Amino acid sequence: LSALDTPTRTRLRTDLRQRLLAAAVPTLVVTHDRSEALALGDDIAVIIDGRLRQQGSVEDVFSRPSDPGVADAVEVETVVWGTACGQSDGLTRVRVGTSELLAVADHDLDVGTDVLVCIRAEEVALQIPNTSNPASPRNHLAAAVTAVTPDGPLVRVALDAGFPLAAYITRPTLDELDLAPGRAVIAVIKAPAIHLVPRT
Repeated sequence: LSALDTPTRTRLRTDLRQRLLAAAVPTLVVTHDRSEALALGDDIAVIIDGRLRQQGSVEDVFSRPSDPGVADAVEVETVVWGTACGQSDGLTRVRVGTSELLAVADHDLDVGTDVLVCIRAEEVALQIPNTSNPASPRNHLAAAVTAVTPDGPLVRVALDAGFPLAAYITRPTLDELDLAPGRAVIAVIKAPAIHLVPRT
C-alpha cells in the first residue's frame, strides 16, 4: 500500500481489515509500515536481520518492545538508557540523564541495574509550569522545547528533560501552549507508560 496517497491508503487499510475479519481466514501480512501493522494486525512478529526478535499481540509488541532493535522497528520515539535506583510505593525509580522517573517494572530490578527506558511520544502530555490543576500522573519533568515539527495531523515536540524526550500533541494544543524552541514546559508521563528492559 506504500505507493498510494494517504487518504486512499487509509481507506484501503480499513476495507482490507473488514474483509479479513469477515473471511475469518488466518492471513500473513508483511509490512515495514507501523500504521499498517497497527491497522491490520492482531498478532505481530518483528524480524530483524532474518531473526525473530519478538512476537505477541500488537499492543504488547508496540508498547513493550523486548530490545533496542524492536523499539526502533516499532518506532518508539524515546529510547534511552537509565539506571534503577530504588523502589517507591511499589514503583521502580530510574535515573535517566539528570532526571528521575517512576515506572512500573515487569521484573524486580536491583539498584544499579542498567535498563532501556522506552516511552511512546503519544504517552507524554505537556503543561505550562505552575498550572493550577496539575495532572495526576506520577512523573512531572521540567523540560525545555528544543524543536517543534509537524507530523501529519499531529505535532512532534522534541524536549530536553534531562534526557532527550519526544511528545505528540495536537495543533490546537500547540497554539494553546504557545510552544516554540526554548519554551519551558512540564512533561507529564504515567508510570505504566514507561517500559523498562533490563540490559542483558
